[in-house]
Amino acid sequence: MITYHDPWQGIAKPITNQLSARGSELVWYAVDDVGCPHLLISVSRIESSQQLFSTRGLTAKITELDPEGGPRGKWIDIACLDPTNREPFALLAKDIVCAIEGLTEPARDLVVSILERWRWFWTSKPDIKPLSNNEAIGLLAELWFFRYWLSSPATVRWWRGPLGDRHDFVHPDISIEVKATQIRGDSEATHIISHIDQLDNPSTGSLMLFSLAVSPDTLSTYSLTSLVDEIDSWMLDTAYIQIWRERIHQAGWSPVHANKYRDTYRIVQQCLYRIDEDFPRIIRSSFVGGDLPVGVTELTYTINPAYVARTHQVSSEPSQVQELLFPMRNPAL
Repeated sequence: MITYHDPWQGIAKPITNQLSARGSELVWYAVDDVGCPHLLISVSRIESSQQLFSTRGLTAKITELDPEGGPRGKWIDIACLDPTNREPFALLAKDIVCAIEGLTEPARDLVVSILERWRWFWTSKPDIKPLSNNEAIGLLAELWFFRYWLSSPATVRWWRGPLGDRHDFVHPDISIEVKATQIRGDSEATHIISHIDQLDNPSTGSLMLFSLAVSPDTLSTYSLTSLVDEIDSWMLDTAYIQIWRERIHQAGWSPVHANKYRDTYRIVQQCLYRIDEDFPRIIRSSFVGGDLPVGVTELTYTINPAYVARTHQVSSEPSQVQELLFPMRNPAL
């Protein structure tokens, strides 16, 4: 877990049904009589009392409070009701405080939006493990293709990799397998194919491969965390925000590990390839009877798509494939 500062440390428990608070101006940290931490954000008196958010172990409401050590007034009261989640609650609190920093009157909708981004964490298993470096780069590639190649919020419906589908994006007309690799210098992008069915033809439509090559670069602004934040803002006022938030967490993303994914990368190469019988791949039809040889239980191999760049590369620029990808981007479908 990420090392964190506990802003509630040293705040004594109050008497029954009270809060003890410490802070200044808009943001105060409080503890209730059973030791649960609260984040208090001052709001205008014109705000009416109301429930803003509720899920397992976390609630948020606008209410009038008179905390010990703090001023009486109207507050957004965000409470962590599960003591085992105190550490991630501190990270959530930091996320909110950074977002409202500099505002004279924090927008209620901004706070609710951040709570919604964290909803999946509070309703899923608390012991979710961070992604490995390879998994994080793979997820970055899928999100890159979604944001900059498909470039339509509606296409999140076809992002099926997090649900366990054979290909990462699945549409009746077009399926896309996304592969990423980290390279240095002038080396070519190669990709590990981990299953015999990974590059096999879909049930309907055509199959394509999106290849993304990245290189670590401290001067770049692209990281997995920044891309997740960008897409979340992009999706916010669309009909697909809930699908997006479910899929990104099903893909293994958790905001509690966001700082782990802040390494930045330069995009070295991005290419879309069509896959057909002449593409370098091993599939079931490569074997007599469609099965692996007796005694072989797994098949993993590496491909170099540059080998067929002249014959199979469709484009290295998203703008050149808008018509081709239109079936996936069409919100009417």
